[in-house]
Amino acid sequence: MNHKQEEMPLFFKEMLQELIKRRNKLIQMEKATKIWTYFCLGCIAALVLLAFYAFSFGAFKSGFNYHKLFQIDPMTIFLVLLVAIGIAQVRYFQKKEKKAEKEYEELRAEVIEKTPELWEADGTWVKRHKLFKQIGKQHDINLFYK
Repeated sequence: MNHKQEEMPLFFKEMLQELIKRRNKLIQMEKATKIWTYFCLGCIAALVLLAFYAFSFGAFKSGFNYHKLFQIDPMTIFLVLLVAIGIAQVRYFQKKEKKAEKEYEELRAEVIEKTPELWEADGTWVKRHKLFKQIGKQHDINLFYK
């Protein structure tokens, strides 16, 4: 944040810094959720390819046998385990993402509500507009409306 320190109260500066911190945490949670989702999709794709291979070229080529269907090789068990871990991680990070988004939005709304109290004079609204535009550009945080 490159703005003049004396133009705003210390508590408002701290609120803006906390808002930026929460925004960064939200972005991290979104990225983690996306990464684990792609991981799960990759494991599921590998399972599908493994099943396709088993049915086309492997054990079932000579004929369908229920005993062979339940004989699972270690690679399949490993992939199923990876999918289960991946799904658990996706759910975990989705919960963390929702919590981070809620905290971020609550603080953002509080900053927007307190803004008129700090910039009451007409001349300071120009400074406010510049500051909010800069924060929006640097950190992708919209402080103009809820």
